[in-house]
Amino acid sequence: YPCAAFVSWCYRFQCFHRKPCTNRTPTRQKNTVPQGSNWAVLSAVIAGCFTIHAAGQYDSATEHTSQPLDGGWYAKGSALIVQPRSSELRDNTGFIDAELSALGLSTDDFRLGGDTGFGATIGAGYEFENAPLSLELEYGFRTSDFDDIYGAGESFNADGDFRSHSIMVNALAEWQFDDNPMGLYGGGGIGMTRTSANLSRLDGISTGLTRDNDTTFAYQLMGGVTVDVGDRTRLLGGVRYFDAGNVDFEVLGGKNRSFNFELGLRVYF
Repeated sequence: YPCAAFVSWCYRFQCFHRKPCTNRTPTRQKNTVPQGSNWAVLSAVIAGCFTIHAAGQYDSATEHTSQPLDGGWYAKGSALIVQPRSSELRDNTGFIDAELSALGLSTDDFRLGGDTGFGATIGAGYEFENAPLSLELEYGFRTSDFDDIYGAGESFNADGDFRSHSIMVNALAEWQFDDNPMGLYGGGGIGMTRTSANLSRLDGISTGLTRDNDTTFAYQLMGGVTVDVGDRTRLLGGVRYFDAGNVDFEVLGGKNRSFNFELGLRVYF
């Protein structure tokens, strides 16, 4: 250590370069350094060295705690705000289009709108230590109420809802900043979704329809930011686009598509 070497040099200088005492009465000189002041200087140097060493230890500890997580197995969960996209309608029986054709219309002229809903995901995955990649298995739930059916200059209040349960396999690219708890992620996933819907009333009039289900292929795209908040925990926030494609029920059909705003947490093992 340079500091220790300097202290050792000061000590040798103090021991071997002091003038020996004689029997002569020393001549008093002005502006001489008082006896013992060399030891005071040496003590100050030693104190300064210990201070520098302690500061270095603190900086090293701070740098260590700010390092990003090293990856590995993790469990995850997130809350979703679901904003469904409007969907065109399809008549799977032909009866509705037959009635509308007398007016020069068809169900293709109308769209189904939805209110903002909510959802949640849980899952588990593995983040590779030597590559910016994570693979995970995820279960998701989403639900939203129908808002209206509109088109051809008309609008009808729609009462009902849709729900979806999905199993997805996701692949995410992740970038962590050196000596910084923040990072970025982006990727996508594929899987299967079970969608159920119930359109019970239009403008307060019962439709006679009951809840129906369909299973379809689904995919999603996602991206956002991460923040390490502990030795084994990481917060994430981002946006997703979720698309379960065309869903066909006994009477009507449409699309299950939505934008999702996400806030979640990972816990590493």
